[in-house]
Amino acid sequence: MTRNPLLNLLEKFNALDKEIYLMKCIAALLNWDTTVNMPIKASIQRAEQESLISVRIHELSTSRKLVNLLKRLSQKKFYRKLSDTDRARVDLYNHLLKKTLKVPKKYVEEYSKAASLSHQMWEESRKKESYETFASYLKKIFELKKQEAKYISPKTHPYNIFLDEFERDITMNEIDAVFDGLKQELITLLKKIRNSPNYMSINKKRLAGFGSFPAGAQLEICDDISRRIIVDTGRFSSAESTHPFMVSLGADDLRITTAVRSDPFFSFSSTAHEAGHALYESNFDTKIRGTILVSDSIISFAMHESQSRLWEKIICQSKYFWKGYYPYYSSIFLQLKKVRLEDFYKMINLVEPSLVRIEADELTYSLHIIIRYEIERGVLDGTIKFCDIEKTWNKKYAEYLGVTPSKPTEGVLQDSHWASGLIGYFPTYTLGSIYAVMLYNQMKKENPQLEQDIEKLDFTFIRNWLKEHIHKYGASKTTKELIRNACGKDLDVKEYVEYLKNKYYAIYGIRD
Repeated sequence: MTRNPLLNLLEKFNALDKEIYLMKCIAALLNWDTTVNMPIKASIQRAEQESLISVRIHELSTSRKLVNLLKRLSQKKFYRKLSDTDRARVDLYNHLLKKTLKVPKKYVEEYSKAASLSHQMWEESRKKESYETFASYLKKIFELKKQEAKYISPKTHPYNIFLDEFERDITMNEIDAVFDGLKQELITLLKKIRNSPNYMSINKKRLAGFGSFPAGAQLEICDDISRRIIVDTGRFSSAESTHPFMVSLGADDLRITTAVRSDPFFSFSSTAHEAGHALYESNFDTKIRGTILVSDSIISFAMHESQSRLWEKIICQSKYFWKGYYPYYSSIFLQLKKVRLEDFYKMINLVEPSLVRIEADELTYSLHIIIRYEIERGVLDGTIKFCDIEKTWNKKYAEYLGVTPSKPTEGVLQDSHWASGLIGYFPTYTLGSIYAVMLYNQMKKENPQLEQDIEKLDFTFIRNWLKEHIHKYGASKTTKELIRNACGKDLDVKEYVEYLKNKYYAIYGIRD
């Protein structure tokens, strides 16, 4: 009996798709180990290992075998018979091949080594508080990224090429339209809050002023909140790192990290943030697990960030959450027994211009993102000279936030993104913040008891709703499709600004 040719094609396609996915999991494991466990002297060997895996992934992703399979599966007689999931995989591979086929293997090898060494030098330069030590490595990254853009599309603005790696179906012009208006709104809101009569009295109280918060106790809290968010504890593990992050090594192997500071709320909020990422990765539909549709380098980064920002800021910094959680929290940190819940709530939601993005308050956070976006875009198109990055960074911080770094780790050395070549990533944080508000508001419409559930620390509805409307799809739908389906409209920056006004005007007693 003659075998169905479509089934034969799909069998080969599935095997190759799975191999690429598994190779990416191995690369992610190497990256995790580099950040969490690796001895400092192993940097050269690790760079070679990561380069080898990157080249192999590139070879598989651009192989004649894959190209031929996609060409045949894209033929009308086969394509129309594909399931929605298989069609989405074919479409996504075709989209990616338009770029990857133009990038030489030799470049991939060179870039992978440069990115690995750059990240390790970033770690060392932070310890030395020396941007000069790191600058040549960063310059190499930007030069290589510019070269990559020329390979792919010499006439396209490089930023649009790299933005597509993190957020399909959105352009630099769309980002500009969002950020230009949002920047002015945030600067105005910040000015109103700082000029409010209650600003000084509210902001003088800090958690750090209530004694020491031992690292062990902080990590106990981190373990508790991550388990409340993720629930399926057999599928994730946690560790500490310089910069908190989450990485998926497979559907049942989700890793998160946190970092302990003198302010215990940093470790708590960063854990909630990364647990939100992990929950997303844990809820993909079984039909798409192990495929390109769940690759963490393919899924919308803005939607991914919406999940982390939703848990970190909107849920776990809400008054409703702390009504339920504060008794436990203060039982771990006994010095807080004397602190009223209302005062604690204000302390964890203070608005104050700061230097470090991951320690920024919810309102000013996007100004940190906008600064990075303007700089990386400017360096790529030549409107900002590479040698002026640090100067431009400091100038924009003074202009937008009224603060100036006193050392590199407070300034241009604070983020690992550029060191790892993740140019075009930063805008997704703010897009994610906007989407998070939209999703939360939609959940409230569909469940009027949502905030009462949060007060009871019952996140069942939230988890189920997110899985059904967002998580299960992975990359089979674009962010624009997901948000339209879930909320019935496109990205709405006004909804985000209104959320910030309602929350922070109430905290600071401002009447508009």
